[in-house]
Amino acid sequence: MSGVSCVGLNKAMRDGGYAEGWEDGADGALLADVAYGAREWELMDVYLPKERDPSKLKGAILFVHGGGWTSGSRANEQGFARHFAKEGWLTANMEYMLYNYKLSAEEKAGYSVYKVLDEIDLALAKLKEVGAEHGYDVEKVAVSGHSAGGHLAMLYGYTYKTRENANPPVEVAFVAPRAAPSDFYTPGAWGPGDGDLSGPASFLSFMSGVATTADDLRGPNEKALAAARSISPAAFIGESAVPTLAAYGGKDSVVPFTQYMALIREFGKRGEGGSPETPSGSGTPVFDLLIFPNSNHMLGSDPGVTQKWREFFNAYSQRYLTINERLSDN
Repeated sequence: MSGVSCVGLNKAMRDGGYAEGWEDGADGALLADVAYGAREWELMDVYLPKERDPSKLKGAILFVHGGGWTSGSRANEQGFARHFAKEGWLTANMEYMLYNYKLSAEEKAGYSVYKVLDEIDLALAKLKEVGAEHGYDVEKVAVSGHSAGGHLAMLYGYTYKTRENANPPVEVAFVAPRAAPSDFYTPGAWGPGDGDLSGPASFLSFMSGVATTADDLRGPNEKALAAARSISPAAFIGESAVPTLAAYGGKDSVVPFTQYMALIREFGKRGEGGSPETPSGSGTPVFDLLIFPNSNHMLGSDPGVTQKWREFFNAYSQRYLTINERLSDN
């Protein structure tokens, strides 16, 4: 579930309708390279709408990039941050700790995706602070991302109140993952048991922070199962899921259909699931799934569905982030 080349990503952004221009002043204001922590990579870009909409002053949207948890850049999500800033929302796209050569041996030894979730806490705290400096009193956020970024968005949204060391500065109103892994724990998630599972074992070890071997996965034994569940957003849906708008490619060979089927399965247990044409109702949690039938992992071959995804995203934002809508629900 690794990333794609920058050339391929940029083409997919254009083909799928995700690219978005930005002119400071005419479109709003870009606050670039805002540090949310002390580490060199702990940066984000914040987009301020041109005009402040009174109904949108207490909501914000954070975008998390993909890249297989080892690569990628916040620039991958700038089209989304720009687009929704033009829609009137305070938005940001962030960098985070990647498991790659830039980490020291000590940092690698202590790595897990939960370290990244801690960074999302910090980024949201900084976004709230920056927003306050510009007239926003952020109480709720939406978190969205592609691939690994979508996985992190879901895992954060489903555990932000319950995970160890959690320090959420704001409430998560909804998550909007795109082409995101959700399930590493059901039978067959790692492939045939008689195959080479050394790669998956290494992946699970660094993602969960629990040393795991290929033999551990073949059982799987309880240690491996617990580690796999700990990094699987679908495993937390029964406990504390927030409203979720998910998008997946019908021809995605990187994140296969089993990943969205896990979401369907778990939300189905709660009786949640909307129509593919109309976003689901105001109950919480809710779950909506959009399939891009002609698209691979980058969701770049179905511009019509891209437009529908934006419409759904706007509907979720209106329902869960705006002041007037939230007052009417009480």
